[in-house]
Amino acid sequence: MNDIISDDFLVTLTGCQQILIENYKGIKSYDAGEICILGKKRRLTIYGEGLTIQYYSYETMKVIGTIKKLEYESGGNA
Repeated sequence: MNDIISDDFLVTLTGCQQILIENYKGIKSYDAGEICILGKKRRLTIYGEGLTIQYYSYETMKVIGTIKKLEYESGGNA
């Protein structure tokens, strides 16, 4: 639970087909090849093919598709 206390993402990757993201702030951009998610301290970009946000709520988001790469960048509000 240190990730939630420190305001960072909590990411659960299941193979290369599904990712569960918790403790995010919002969605910056979204298409079938790239989803950019904003956090309080950094940005998470998911690269892949056929990416779909299966569901999202205030706390949790589930992305499905072929996940090829995850990239973290400083500056969640950027």
